[in-house]
Amino acid sequence: MGITVSNLIIYLFPYLVSAAVAAGLGVYLLRKQRRDSALTWLALYMFSQTAWTLLYIGELVAPDISTKVVWDSVQWIPTFTAAYTWLRLVFAYTNAQIKPPWLLHALFIPLVIFLILVFTDPLHRLVYIEVYLESAPPFDALTYPFTPLIWTFVIYAYLLYLSGAAMMLMKARSDTGYQRIRTLIIVIGSALPALFTLFLFIFDARIFGQRDVTPIASIIGSFIILWGLLRYRLFDVIPLARALVFDSLSQGLVVVDVENRIMDANPAALAIVGKTLPQILGQPFSKVYSDWSQVIDEFDQAHEVSTDVQSTDADGSIRHYELRVMAIRKSSGGVIGRLITYHDITDRKYAELALRAAEQCARLLA
Repeated sequence: MGITVSNLIIYLFPYLVSAAVAAGLGVYLLRKQRRDSALTWLALYMFSQTAWTLLYIGELVAPDISTKVVWDSVQWIPTFTAAYTWLRLVFAYTNAQIKPPWLLHALFIPLVIFLILVFTDPLHRLVYIEVYLESAPPFDALTYPFTPLIWTFVIYAYLLYLSGAAMMLMKARSDTGYQRIRTLIIVIGSALPALFTLFLFIFDARIFGQRDVTPIASIIGSFIILWGLLRYRLFDVIPLARALVFDSLSQGLVVVDVENRIMDANPAALAIVGKTLPQILGQPFSKVYSDWSQVIDEFDQAHEVSTDVQSTDADGSIRHYELRVMAIRKSSGGVIGRLITYHDITDRKYAELALRAAEQCARLLA
């Protein structure tokens, strides 16, 4: 089968870009990790994706079936290290615990057993029982039926992926603001290649005539994480620290856009209305915080104001808050939203009322 150098470069270019981006991300994450084990495992996951893609390129350009089988055999190593490092990333990122701790290490043992069986396949033929080539220009596609042994370990690897994805989505559900964005970018960018491959495999879909589409899917996943790095400074400590401060403050904080739609809120603000962040995102401030809607509308054009407001709790009691509205500006000076802060001053109000009452009593008795 003849193929020109230009066609070869065009065909392999996406794979080479995918490998380069994943490798670059891995190096960057290792340099950034500074005792953050989650970043270390994410870097190792990226290196697994890099190795998987490069080995797949080797399989594509291999001139004969026996050489393709060799490349395919070696590909099983990053296939399973990717699944394992993904799960370790999830446990490190979510601070989840498993007891006894050695069980987490033991999850890699079945993968090692399978790899041993792959490389000793000529002795037992439990992996490659029938191998042939399918015409899929510009390269012939290596094809073989999945034996029960392969199915067992592929299902095991995908259970690791799916378990990790479920844990990350549960964490994203409990996260707020920037932390939620960070979690979702990591889970989508990291788990997408494996889950996309599983989806296409179930429906027997192929890309460029090839059955293994993970290297193609990893292009998308790598660029999602790269986008997160550029757009949200994904692993920088400053925005993360700001998010932690935002969430930990005892006073309520609500961010609205220029149309007064809620873009973010911290737990203290959510506690007042008894709702979760997903329930109020994008909702008009006046709808969620109806007791204060008139005040916000009154100060719609103001850049910074402060006033006292009150609201009624579910039990009918009245609470008092000091409310401040501050404009959020972009670097050019234009207003892109407002930060609404408030903290409970009920005790102070009651203390002031008690003091006034005591002063009045003193004057009457004088």
